[in-house]
Amino acid sequence: MPLRVRIESAVAERWSDLERLFGARGACGGCWCMWYRLQRAEYERKKGAGNRAALRRLLGTGEPAGVIAYAAPLRQAPIGGREYLIHRLALRAAATGADLVEQEESAAWFFYAALAYAIARRDAGAVRSPKPAGAAWTRALEYTARVHEVIGRGFQDQLTLARIGRAVHCSPFHLSRLVTAVTGAPIHRLLVRHRLRHALERVLDSRDSLSAIAFSTGFSSHSHLTDAFHREFGCSPAMIRRRAPAELRSLLGPRRGTACSSTSPETR
Repeated sequence: MPLRVRIESAVAERWSDLERLFGARGACGGCWCMWYRLQRAEYERKKGAGNRAALRRLLGTGEPAGVIAYAAPLRQAPIGGREYLIHRLALRAAATGADLVEQEESAAWFFYAALAYAIARRDAGAVRSPKPAGAAWTRALEYTARVHEVIGRGFQDQLTLARIGRAVHCSPFHLSRLVTAVTGAPIHRLLVRHRLRHALERVLDSRDSLSAIAFSTGFSSHSHLTDAFHREFGCSPAMIRRRAPAELRSLLGPRRGTACSSTSPETR
């Protein structure tokens, strides 16, 4: 099935579309696409409603604040590990004051890779229909949010399904079914993903040894972290520290076998 994508400027007239895109949580925990626009202290202070208001004010100035893509028949879906890494490289380019060409290329690569990932999920039949509304589904969403909170607080520890179940006051078996229905992944996979993404931040922003990062993020050893890291992000932690961002983007994405993988953003 062909994919039609329409790109429009993110302006005030499309605010309702942006609200649907970001969702109730403001995308990444109340970000509202303000992480690279504000100083860290101001961003943390405004996280959530404050960042939402800041983005709406920005759109009200009349200047485009970015772009919004309309694609069908895709539905909202999580991005993969490699796409997440490309996203982090794009944010880092903006936050560290890289030249404008580098910032634009980083953003283009992320959009390109995320779109290819979404197409691959659709073609593989992994994109599921939205769940119906109702009290049972609302309860599943609430338990899933609690699980994410428990993982966020205790991912460095040896969390087990039984321990997470006790923390949210739900039987492990029932909790596992609820969370998998909402996220499409078992709880252990969510835990490992959280550990890996925290480890990625340490790899990008510190010079700590990989052994130290492994033990502080819940992995048993340097090799345990490296193996899991490579499976999730498509490259090793050492490679991220050695390679320039442009090299990493070329190595990581987009995924092969999709309509977007035959050319790169630079040649389209």
